[in-house]
Amino acid sequence: MASQSEISDVELRVEAAPAFAVRGAVYLPDGTPASQATVTLEDGFGTRKTESRSDGSFELPGVARGRWCLAAEVGAARALECIGVGSQDVPGVRFNLINALQVSVDVRTREDVRAKEQGKPSPPSVGALLLAMAGSPERPLEERTRHTIFLTSDAAGRYKALDAYPGSYRFAGTLRPPAPPFYLAAILAGEQDLLRVDGAITPGTPLTLLFGTDSGIVRGNVEHCASGTVVLIPRDPALRGRGWSRSAPCEASGEYEISGVPPGDYVALALAGNSPVPVFDESLLKLGTRAEVRPGEKQTVPLTVTTAPVY
Repeated sequence: MASQSEISDVELRVEAAPAFAVRGAVYLPDGTPASQATVTLEDGFGTRKTESRSDGSFELPGVARGRWCLAAEVGAARALECIGVGSQDVPGVRFNLINALQVSVDVRTREDVRAKEQGKPSPPSVGALLLAMAGSPERPLEERTRHTIFLTSDAAGRYKALDAYPGSYRFAGTLRPPAPPFYLAAILAGEQDLLRVDGAITPGTPLTLLFGTDSGIVRGNVEHCASGTVVLIPRDPALRGRGWSRSAPCEASGEYEISGVPPGDYVALALAGNSPVPVFDESLLKLGTRAEVRPGEKQTVPLTVTTAPVY
């Protein structure tokens, strides 16, 4: 057994990381300086806040190097600015506050054969829909997520838009999916469907939630699924990541059933319970099985477990 030795005369030096000041001004929507506006910077250690002075100016000292997003707000008016801090103070940050939009939200059920036969069903409540500011993945997470419109509904299914500010948006998810046979068929911002494209929301842009009632069911059996998951992914790449995918667990018997599936063309994949979360790229989707979901019909799709590659 090796003998223990003592190390002495070791000098440790603690040096403070360089930090700099961020200075600027906040202006109201009418262009006048905003007094007592809250300016917020979030870093890895928490949230730092300051208030603007009577002339709208503000200062945040002790900001480390890196890229930061700051928010300023007075009441319902707010703005976001992202900056880079290098080796010196950052002056001249300007916030031009924007008032929140009053957005009308209409809810409709798409007419189909069954709706005409059974009478028009009441639109369902999904709790809340999220519309996130559109942007490329290269943009900072804070810059893409700070601007999120929440569409909330009450018990009667009436929706209202919270925290709506001008910009380009895309669908980001629901707190819970509508109960079958309903499914969210479109989110119209004017004439642009946010389930398919990024769309602009500006003053006067109405939102329409369109629900379908002709969803289908995909079911089948998976050998050796081991309490895994079956996922349905649209074959059309333009629809991926926009709320069209569906999933359900395998039962102990290997059976699965996915209800409330919007009509369309999908790829079905069965992943074992101990599989890592895969990247659903084209190479993986080629291993799946095609599932064509027709309106109001049940589709039986037998599957085998797909081994997801680990990168």
